Amino acid sequence: MSGCFLQGFGACRGGLSREHYISESVLRATGANPAAKIGGLAWQPADTIQSIGIGSLQSKILCEGHNSNLSPIDAVAANLFKTLHAIDKDRPSVPSLSTFDGPGFERWLLKVLFGISASGGFQIKAPPDNWKAILMGAPWPESWGMYVFPPDGSEMFSSDLYIETKLNPATKEILAASFRFAGITFNLLLGKPDHPLAFGIHRPRGLIFQHDSEERRVEFLWPFQTEIAITYKCVGTTTSKPSYYGGWKEQ
Repeated sequence: MSGCFLQGFGACRGGLSREHYISESVLRATGANPAAKIGGLAWQPADTIQSIGIGSLQSKILCEGHNSNLSPIDAVAANLFKTLHAIDKDRPSVPSLSTFDGPGFERWLLKVLFGISASGGFQIKAPPDNWKAILMGAPWPESWGMYVFPPDGSEMFSSDLYIETKLNPATKEILAASFRFAGITFNLLLGKPDHPLAFGIHRPRGLIFQHDSEERRVEFLWPFQTEIAITYKCVGTTTSKPSYYGGWKEQ
């Protein structure tokens, strides 16, 4: 179907549907209702974070069929972010163990980059075909995929969703992206890294949150065995903004 960016990767059906760059369910899970704080897109002022209505963060880039096929990974991401938010804000409501589809969340990270790229949010060319194949279930190349960076000193637990891309300066291709939520950095690599550990733990078993004598575990279910989990310890509260805001101004 003309206009569907996944044309040729699975059958198109239905008309073009409006697709949120970042899943609406995830935006609402992060507290972005009715607006989200967004910065760094191609059409925005430099070094500026703007409050933008959720309804504006969408574009007709997928047919109804492809959009529907990808909706399960939106649900995985929304439930994960709701759980991470509740661990900080309403810990008693969270069970001691929560499990999530690791490959589904990993593909959701790629879906966000795909949506922003296809909608012109990044100053790069259209999403490449290997992204499209992976979104539709093709295997990831070796060493690609999700890495989680262990805490390096104090980390701020914030419900903001922050996305930063790393480009090849010559080709403007996205080589990696960092997604930061709740003080956790999820790195998505779209190339084989020279130094993998610089990006964190590849597809960790899960995240462990310790607060005094209490513990909450978030585990990713992978089709292979992985043993390494990452531990976070609550040490206090703060009213400061996350460090990644830097010198950016808000509108």
